[in-house]
Amino acid sequence: MSIAPARLLDTGHSHGTFLTSEFGFALARRHVRALRITAVALSFALPLLWLIGGSTHWQVALAAAVVCIMGMLAERWLFFAEARHTVRLYHGDART
Repeated sequence: MSIAPARLLDTGHSHGTFLTSEFGFALARRHVRALRITAVALSFALPLLWLIGGSTHWQVALAAAVVCIMGMLAERWLFFAEARHTVRLYHGDART
């Protein structure tokens, strides 16, 4: 155990880089909530309605599959957008 805490001496670049644009993402809480609700609705609720509805038309099944994939893509994007990457420490964030 150390008495003195570690601190950052050099904050890296003075302007944006690929790393700050890719890993330094900030989302407003109101957008995250709306995107999360949309992702869950598209991924699970709408395809479940198709299953419960019992439709046998292939067009409806294709639409349900496309909607489900769109919801899953939105969820994966949120997963990475909300992550706190350690590369942000190098570029001046106080914590990850």
